[in-house]
Amino acid sequence: MKRWLHTEFQDTFPVACIMKHRLPRLWMRVHSLPNSKRYPESDEERDIIFSRYALFGTALLGVKTPCYIVRSQFHDAELDAKARGSLDWEPLPAVRESEDEEPDGGVWHSWCAEVVWQPDRFRGLLLDVAEEQDSGVSFVAKSSGNMFAPYDGGSDGFSFDLALLKRLKHEFEPWLSPRDDGL
Repeated sequence: MKRWLHTEFQDTFPVACIMKHRLPRLWMRVHSLPNSKRYPESDEERDIIFSRYALFGTALLGVKTPCYIVRSQFHDAELDAKARGSLDWEPLPAVRESEDEEPDGGVWHSWCAEVVWQPDRFRGLLLDVAEEQDSGVSFVAKSSGNMFAPYDGGSDGFSFDLALLKRLKHEFEPWLSPRDDGL
């Protein structure tokens, strides 16, 4: 994660919705359901979503990899008790949505805590994200800096390893958007 905290990335990291626009060559996206369907309507679709999150997240982060879990919130400068859970959270530098924003508004606040990437451990959280019951969650591998950022509808991946992104785009091609911009 140290690389992401360098000056050149501090105006984007760890907010995936900003990063994907400002750092497109470090980004890829997969959809969580066939035909770009956004929300699950059955337990079978929830299983598909979890499977895709687990496979893509593990392809980016690695198996049982030491990571940082990151939570980002727009405007709110405090992490609520539910989001905190039992983890020891450290604040990250705030990210301004736009230079045109009011001094008090348009700011993303983020926190990180150390975890080990084990998809089954995070199943509830990942499914909450998939159903828009939670948001602003990402995982960053300590060793590689690769970032997995699930959202309702899919997940974004970021890596400084462009060869890895190329390989993953080929491997996960059926889950990619047919659009030229990858959205």
